[in-house]
Amino acid sequence: MSTVDRSSPEFRELLRKKFVETARKYFGVPYAKQYSLPHNFANRFHKPGSPRRKSKLFLDCCGLVRQIVFDLREYFGFILQRYNQVLSLISRLVVVPI
Repeated sequence: MSTVDRSSPEFRELLRKKFVETARKYFGVPYAKQYSLPHNFANRFHKPGSPRRKSKLFLDCCGLVRQIVFDLREYFGFILQRYNQVLSLISRLVVVPI
């Protein structure tokens, strides 16, 4: 992967498709906030008796993005650290005229 031109339109289209394809693998994974304690995940978001209450994996929105980037790390060439602020620091800056 190191010799791939990550800025080419073809590569970006491939990465978009892989990102969506990878995200679909996580359909059905229960939602929970990353900062909750593990034993509180299910208790906070899922009712007793729910099969999701015993899930081994919980993802919030940032956790989902982080997991997808980790899964596609060969394509991205990096991984995201665990804190949500990292997403805001690496996001592309867009200047909007006032």
